[in-house]
Amino acid sequence: MTSITPFGQNGPYAQFKASDIVVQAMGVLLCQAGYPDRAPVRTAFPQAYLHAAADAAEATMMALYHRGRTNEGQHIDVSAMESVLWTAGPCPFGIMPRFSRNDPPISSPRPGNTPRAFGNA
Repeated sequence: MTSITPFGQNGPYAQFKASDIVVQAMGVLLCQAGYPDRAPVRTAFPQAYLHAAADAAEATMMALYHRGRTNEGQHIDVSAMESVLWTAGPCPFGIMPRFSRNDPPISSPRPGNTPRAFGNA
């Protein structure tokens, strides 16, 4: 089973509901949009849940592979907030990301969103 929630299944915000723009703002994705001397600008597409869905699809494929090898099922829990924080990169620290050829591909496994069977708690 795969679950996508705004803030995950556990923690202080687990029971909160949030729209895509709220998750983007709390996850500092909006700090990368607009001009530094103006308020943040909303992105044109629901980025938070788009990234969460991609992370969920990736983790689900890994869980299906694991099930095929071990006959053991898993619960995939993806937090949209975690996905946004991972996507935002160093933005929370006031550093705008600069990508180079040496960076890992965007689809690399993300900490916290990979199935537990692969070593991440």
